[in-house]
Amino acid sequence: MKIIKVQRIITANTFLKRLRGYMFTEKPNIKEVLILEDCSSIHTFNMKFELDVLFLDEDDRVIKVLRGLKRRKIIPTVLDCVKVVEAASPLFSSVEPNECIRFEKND
Repeated sequence: MKIIKVQRIITANTFLKRLRGYMFTEKPNIKEVLILEDCSSIHTFNMKFELDVLFLDEDDRVIKVLRGLKRRKIIPTVLDCVKVVEAASPLFSSVEPNECIRFEKND
């Protein structure tokens, strides 16, 4: 189990929150993650910064990792994905497929 320490965890658990995601948002000046629940595909339209993205299965195991994802991209559905985690690059630089991930807030 890989534990990633962050300063903020944001959960997007409604359609509108998932749709908006990080759109129109300035790059966070802290380590934070946006967790898109019940989600298996994303887009990067209207993004202001590059993203690192993790696609997770129901056990929080990494199915797919995308690093430095640029603006105006559509990432189609990732099979078996139930949750997507986004962060400003390069927060997930050491994450690899098949790792189990957990996020914890720094206190």
